[in-house]
Amino acid sequence: MCKINTTKLIIKVFSRLLLTFSLVINVFCTYGTVTDTISTIDSTLVDSVALTLNDTAAKDSIQKNNKKKTSGLETEVIYFARDSIRFDVVNKKTYLFGKAEIKYEKMNLKAGYIIIDWDEKTIYAEGVTDSTGKLFDKPVFIDEGQEYKCGTMKYNFITKKGKIFQVFTKEGEGYIHGTDVKKNADEGFYIRDGKYTTCNHDENPHFYIKMSRLKVIPNNKIVCGPAYLSIADVPTPLAIPFGIFPNKTGRKSGIVIPAYGESNRLGFYLRNGGYYFAISDNIDLKLKGDIYSKGSWGVKTTSIYKRRYHYNGSFNLNYARNKTGEKTDESFKEFRDFRIRWDHRQDPKARPHSTFNARVDAGSKTFLDNNSYNTQDFLKNSMNSSINYNWRKNKYSFTSNLRHNQNLQTRQVSFSLPDVAFNVSRFYPLRKKERVGKLKWYEEIGLAYTINAKNKLSTYDSTLFQLATIKEFQNGIKHSIPIRFPSFKAFKYINVAPSFNYNGMLYPKAINKVWNVDSARVEEEVVTGFHQGMNFNGGISASTTLFGMLNFKGKRLMAIRHVMKPKLDFTYHPDFGKEFWGYYKTVQVDTIGATDRYSIFEDKKYSIFGGPPDGESGTVRLNLRNNLEMKIRQFKDTTVVIKKVKLLEQFNLSSSYNIAAKEFNMSAIRLFATTRLFDKISMKFGSSFDPYSLDSTATRINKFEFKENKRIGRLTSSNLALNYSFNPQVMQKLDSYKATTRTEAELEMLQEDMDYYVDFDIPWNINLYYKLDVKKNYFAENNIVLDSLKFTQTLNFNGELKLTDKWKIQFDAGYDFKNKKFGYSSFNFYRDLHCWEMRFRWIPFGNHKSYEFTINAKSSILQDLKWQKRQNKYDY
Repeated sequence: MCKINTTKLIIKVFSRLLLTFSLVINVFCTYGTVTDTISTIDSTLVDSVALTLNDTAAKDSIQKNNKKKTSGLETEVIYFARDSIRFDVVNKKTYLFGKAEIKYEKMNLKAGYIIIDWDEKTIYAEGVTDSTGKLFDKPVFIDEGQEYKCGTMKYNFITKKGKIFQVFTKEGEGYIHGTDVKKNADEGFYIRDGKYTTCNHDENPHFYIKMSRLKVIPNNKIVCGPAYLSIADVPTPLAIPFGIFPNKTGRKSGIVIPAYGESNRLGFYLRNGGYYFAISDNIDLKLKGDIYSKGSWGVKTTSIYKRRYHYNGSFNLNYARNKTGEKTDESFKEFRDFRIRWDHRQDPKARPHSTFNARVDAGSKTFLDNNSYNTQDFLKNSMNSSINYNWRKNKYSFTSNLRHNQNLQTRQVSFSLPDVAFNVSRFYPLRKKERVGKLKWYEEIGLAYTINAKNKLSTYDSTLFQLATIKEFQNGIKHSIPIRFPSFKAFKYINVAPSFNYNGMLYPKAINKVWNVDSARVEEEVVTGFHQGMNFNGGISASTTLFGMLNFKGKRLMAIRHVMKPKLDFTYHPDFGKEFWGYYKTVQVDTIGATDRYSIFEDKKYSIFGGPPDGESGTVRLNLRNNLEMKIRQFKDTTVVIKKVKLLEQFNLSSSYNIAAKEFNMSAIRLFATTRLFDKISMKFGSSFDPYSLDSTATRINKFEFKENKRIGRLTSSNLALNYSFNPQVMQKLDSYKATTRTEAELEMLQEDMDYYVDFDIPWNINLYYKLDVKKNYFAENNIVLDSLKFTQTLNFNGELKLTDKWKIQFDAGYDFKNKKFGYSSFNFYRDLHCWEMRFRWIPFGNHKSYEFTINAKSSILQDLKWQKRQNKYDY
């Protein structure tokens, strides 16, 4: 009996194994093979297949990873799930449970629950709910790099068409929400009940453009029917009959929408409207204009160009014609203003031995006042330009510069067209080509050479383009040869260095003065031709370093150290005013025969580098540099830290004495000191003393003040500057940001947009800058010398305050104690509104009294979605 039961049991188990094995083989032949990572068929998979065939639920939850290739599909379908995979052989479907994922060509799908229909070649995906009813693991569908988040979806492998419900996807800088979406094989899709927004909240965006129908063409455009703006799910009356939104990557041409408004003095306006030309990947062009109802108008041209590893830059040309008042009114004014800006920067890798850079900023005097809304432009007193080319190889270098300086207050303009220099760095002509042993002293004699040619013009902007002005260019050539002799030690500790310098000048014009008997006056005539001048001087310097140390036995104070670096220079040149040199002449100046000396190079219009000096000179200069610091102990828990504290970072004293002068041999005595108080307040101090005394009429006489009044000198001027920052890290952070900026164009943009730079990582920062200037004037009254002090003191303060995580205030103001009034002051308020932002800029008083309130979407693609209210000086 036992034997029979055993035989039946063996037969039953064997039959069961054969059936299971045949079913597994059938499944594998129909649906593919297990991936290489699963080399054997484990019992779990067999049980899962068997239970599936018996219409029971899968028991296990380990990850399955399978590949499948069947007729009609070009490549393998890779699918796996975290929990389980269920095969329905009869209906030819595969069910994926838990963190399921499918990969096919460039398509990727992730969801909590996925069904693959092998007959229909379709996929169905949806999220799953937990025990609380919360939906999670919603489908995330990626096709051709485009990602779609949705509620449910169905997709066909062959046609590449699909239908998606409750979709959320990113298109360019914006996001699209849709209730019902149909996807075409050409990657385009149609949306019913769509929303377009730049807010990245996928559930409830803060604002959106609501559209009943929407078509999206990836990397091209978004087209919609009737649409309206909704903010916080509240519809607004801002609606359009249709819309076209670009969603291409990179730059693209298009219309620049103007801002509109009204100015009290200029009338209604359309401002900053025009067209943007995306010419190529290397250059673009933006044409914008302003027009006002009372006759004012303006044109703006901006172009940015860049060639990688070669150069980059920008060009701006602005022209404006502003009219205020009516032509019949006495207050009528008309301004014609222009401004040109060009920034060009060559990449250092383009040409290792040469560079070409340009920074041009020129325009009319009133352009910034009448046309700029930038805070930095309001405070600008000058415009400067520089175009330079530099070449260097080995010890030779060549530089060519075109410079321009324009004073906006005095209207004076100066040009250097060009300023050329060729340099030979120091070389040693007496050295042998092959060094043998120690260098001889004469082999260490080194010299350099520089030749500089200038062509300069100084005039006023009103006469700039007149023919007579062009003829007033100053020009000349100067070459210099500095010779340095080997330094040596004197008395073991004093470093002595001799030197010799030669300078030569060459001018195309010089002057000659004659006495005109008929008119009884001196007349000056210009002598053309080449006129050469020269001067030379020899000198010697001696310097050393002295140390002084005072030790203490206290608990904290250990020592005070004083470092002094005295330097004594002596320079001598002969009298180039002697008749031998021919640079100075004598001319009669009145009818009684009095004469005066003059230099043929004294007129700066013809002698741009000046001429040789008159009179013999032997000048001794003394400079004493001092540093004072102390060493202290700091006790921290059980450790002792030694710290150095600077009492005086610098304390310098300097003066000079001309032993060859007939009177007033000594120059002013100057003091300069810098230090930091409490390691927080930066202090600079300077004073100037006149060593000579005054007589009873307050006239300077050739007698030392020390001899007359027992003082080293008379105070003539003094200045003090204090700078304190409550949070110095902010300046370090801003300097670091500037250091990462590569081009001049970016630096200009940074400077112009500084008021818009908001850093929420800095909770607060306040900078105070105090400056005091004192001038001491001397005068006589009843043969008594009196003095008066003239004070000029200002206090500037700026900073920023972070009120909350979203609110920030920035301010910049100053106070003039002499005039008892505030200087230029501005206040900026900023509110971060997630996908929107709000700004309020206020200048409460002064010539540029104004305010500007703006609330706008952050995204550049919706830069015209804003509301702005502005008042400037034309509106008051």
